[in-house]
Amino acid sequence: MSQELTSDELGEAGETLFAHLCVRAGLTCNKSNRDRTGWDFVVEFPMSGPDTGPSTRDCRPPASRS
Repeated sequence: MSQELTSDELGEAGETLFAHLCVRAGLTCNKSNRDRTGWDFVVEFPMSGPDTGPSTRDCRPPASRS
């Protein structure tokens, strides 16, 4: 295991380790399918507090137009 990893192998090893660490931390980690701007994952954190439903901003009605 002393050989150097190629750039692709190193990237894959890092992504695998990151996904593993997310699982261990209780986070939801979703891989991106199209990575054009440099991000590889979307990570969801568990909701805290008594309301685990959508945030209040998600439940607001659309702004009225004058």
